[in-house]
Amino acid sequence: MAKDVGFTGDVTPVREVSPDEQFLLLERCLRDQGWSVALQGDGSLRVEIATEQEEAYDHAKAQCLLRYPLAERYDAPMVRQAFAWSGWCSRSR
Repeated sequence: MAKDVGFTGDVTPVREVSPDEQFLLLERCLRDQGWSVALQGDGSLRVEIATEQEEAYDHAKAQCLLRYPLAERYDAPMVRQAFAWSGWCSRSR
C-alpha cells in the first residue's frame, strides 16, 4: 500500500491489528492528521477531499496503515481477497 502511493517515509508500527480494528484505528489516525473522515455502518470510511488533495490523502492513509498493520494471520492471499480493499473507502468530491 505505502509503495503503491509512492510513500517512502519511515513509520514505526504501533501494533498489529485485526481487519475490524484497522478501520477504527485508520479513522482515528486520519482524523488526528486533520482529515474529515467518517466510519460508515458497513465498515467503510467516507472521506470528502478535493481532487488536488488525493495524493496527500493517499500518503496519510499509507502512514496510518503502516502504524496499524494487519496481523500476519489475516494477510494470507485468501483472507486478503475476502477483505479486498477495493471499494472500502468511498470518496466524495
